[in-house]
Amino acid sequence: ACTVHVNGKQVKSCTMFAAEADGAEVATIEGQANADGSLNVIQQAFQDHHGLQCGFCTPGMVMAAASLLEQNPKPTEADIRHHLEGNICRCTGYHNIVKAILAASGRRRVNRTWCPAVEERRGDDFGCRESTQPREDMTCPRTASAPAQSGAKTFGF
Repeated sequence: ACTVHVNGKQVKSCTMFAAEADGAEVATIEGQANADGSLNVIQQAFQDHHGLQCGFCTPGMVMAAASLLEQNPKPTEADIRHHLEGNICRCTGYHNIVKAILAASGRRRVNRTWCPAVEERRGDDFGCRESTQPREDMTCPRTASAPAQSGAKTFGF
């Protein structure tokens, strides 16, 4: 949770003295959002792929992900798991955090998809996620059907 970037390098702020940061460029989770205040790609991927629960580890995970993607824009799942070894999450089991980082790296599809069977599956089988705006070009990955009615829920995976 204490991961920050000091002069562009990922460090745990809890293991350094404040004096060590004197004159350094320190980036924190608060500086990760886009200039307009919207979530950046990594933050949005964490939201889209349920990469957070209680929120305690989220800042550190997002900062670690930013550092990893800066060094390796197309990491494998093994690369991500190795890079996150020092960050502890007691809620998610890391699976969705890894999915979020893969999505942010562009290695995973993140387009929106409509799914008629989400209520029976609760979104688990196909990694579906509820969204809000159905479009005519959306299809369900399971049934290959399109939204039949206005107000249909949409999902992304």
